[in-house]
Amino acid sequence: MRNFQIIGFGDVGTAWNGASPYDSTNMFNRSVISNTPFVVTVVKQNEPIVAGYGFGLRTRILGYFMRADWAWGVENRDIYPSKFYFSLGLDFYPH
Repeated sequence: MRNFQIIGFGDVGTAWNGASPYDSTNMFNRSVISNTPFVVTVVKQNEPIVAGYGFGLRTRILGYFMRADWAWGVENRDIYPSKFYFSLGLDFYPH
C-alpha cells in the first residue's frame, strides 16, 4: 500500500500541414478513393484538436513499476471507447 497511487491524466494536441488546420488542402481533410477507372476525392472538415483523458493505478511490486491505465480518446468531438494499457518496468535510481 505504501507505493500504491491513483492518478488522473489528460492530453490535448494538434497537428496539420499547410498554412491552416482548417484549409481544405490539408491532407487530414482529404481522402482519395481509387477504384479503376474512377478516382474520387472526398473533402471533409476534421477538427484538428484531438484529446485523451483517463485514470490509472500505479504500484511497485518486487522492484517492478506496474501501471494499469484506462484511457478515452476524443476526435471530431466524438469520445471513443476506453482502452486498457498495462505497463511493466524497472525502477530507475539515478547515481
